[in-house]
Amino acid sequence: MNGPVDLREFVNALVTQLSINQLNGRPAELTPWGRTLLSAANRLGNIRKGTAVIAVPGVPTADDIIGELFHLASSDGQYTDKELAEAVRQFPQYVEVADKAIDPSRNIYDSRYQAPSDWTEKNQGGYSAYFHYAQFNICFTAPANNGMKRLLK
Repeated sequence: MNGPVDLREFVNALVTQLSINQLNGRPAELTPWGRTLLSAANRLGNIRKGTAVIAVPGVPTADDIIGELFHLASSDGQYTDKELAEAVRQFPQYVEVADKAIDPSRNIYDSRYQAPSDWTEKNQGGYSAYFHYAQFNICFTAPANNGMKRLLK
């Protein structure tokens, strides 16, 4: 590398790569958690092995890329949504952010939690919401005046 890399250049390069490769015909492939690859931001593969792919429907944003990079950060595979949510729970200041961002009925760690029908144990929807809403608000890429990203009923 010949000096500092602008995050915007990195994201643009990744977007271009995904457009050119068209994910090798994989958009309809099911992920291990039961969703099609392009039903939402998803990841496959392993960074260490050079097989990692981040797939996002439409045009990826920095938030999409950052959110999926957390999953790929595991040295021996991928972190699950539950593992990442449990990591958030280790830091009281992050728990506070997640609890403010998510309605109690959508917060898997709240006694009032009621999962929507498409949040299953297999796809870990409740854990995904918990981790990603903490992540959106801690690793915020938009201007601070946009306020908190929230998941309400």
